[in-house]
Amino acid sequence: MKANSRRNVKTVAFFFGGRSAEHEISIISARSVLNNLDLSRFRPLAVFVDRKGVWKKADAHAFMSSGKLPGARAPALVPVPAKSSLLEFRPGEVMKRIKIDAAFSVIHGSGGEDGSIQGCFESLEVPYVGAGVLGSAVCADKLTAKHLLVGAGLPVVPFAGLGRDEWTVKAAERAARKAGVPCFVKPSNLGSSIGISRAASAKAAAEAAERSFEFSDTVIFERAVPGAREIEVSVLGVGTPEASVAGEIVPSGDFYDYQSKYGAAGSKLIVPASLPADLRKHLRKAAVRAFEVLRCEGMARVDFLVAPDAGEFFVSELNTIPGFTQISMYPMLWEASGVSYASLISRLIDMAFESARRRASLKTLYVPTCP
Repeated sequence: MKANSRRNVKTVAFFFGGRSAEHEISIISARSVLNNLDLSRFRPLAVFVDRKGVWKKADAHAFMSSGKLPGARAPALVPVPAKSSLLEFRPGEVMKRIKIDAAFSVIHGSGGEDGSIQGCFESLEVPYVGAGVLGSAVCADKLTAKHLLVGAGLPVVPFAGLGRDEWTVKAAERAARKAGVPCFVKPSNLGSSIGISRAASAKAAAEAAERSFEFSDTVIFERAVPGAREIEVSVLGVGTPEASVAGEIVPSGDFYDYQSKYGAAGSKLIVPASLPADLRKHLRKAAVRAFEVLRCEGMARVDFLVAPDAGEFFVSELNTIPGFTQISMYPMLWEASGVSYASLISRLIDMAFESARRRASLKTLYVPTCP
């Protein structure tokens, strides 16, 4: 698509990279998003967040065409609170103010999906794509999210959590037995299946937990569902969210780990999933309900486990910044539901402005200072 110079073209800052273990996947997602951006409506500002957390201005078009990232001498960027602006500067040069109309974080995991950068966008008073601070933080912590889902009456597999300060071999074994073995052991606040292990015994679960603590202060143990099918549903919307068709993941390995997701011998993605009509209906309804319960906005991918006889399902987790690579389920499911990748990106940005208008309409209560 060709860019134009119309005054109504909005400048959207795209944030990608980050300090989490999902840094590389974020870069791939961001490039895919930018290459599907409607340049007749949106002007991209590419903000690369390096592994140290420094915001750097990237050449958006060079990044889109070749994946080129900013070098060590690239200008740094800092936010200007309440001004919807970023300051661009190099040592010894005059700072330049860049006005932005919206922000779109494509940073997966900690620092981009956990409410921290969303809080920064709030202080900038700039509309942004996706869940707010609360919804992002809740969904980023699998243990907290599961407690809320249980409270709302949604089905989840038996689970138990363990904090780093509580960890001992015996405590980990107790948590594994509480969840039920065999079980999956995973960091409570990381995605892309990083740090996840399948444990056949309580002893193996304790060893897996020690590895998972390298990525998170809290580890979650989840009972394995024998022969479970991995089903995903994409949700989109503000106020009245809607669910996509369901898709199925058939892992290339024993389970859907990092290598199965992104390795050369990747998993098989079946869209739409072959499921009974009534189960498809229940999954879509549960996806929207989970989206609402966990205070999501804009987008989320809802992951389910379905028992092999298709008579029972469990909500596994929600991802508020799902993958946007060409092999990612979130955009693929919407393509199968009649929403093209490019239209999806435009709708998400439009929803950012809608969310901002909804927040701005709330009246702030003024409480006078006591004499």
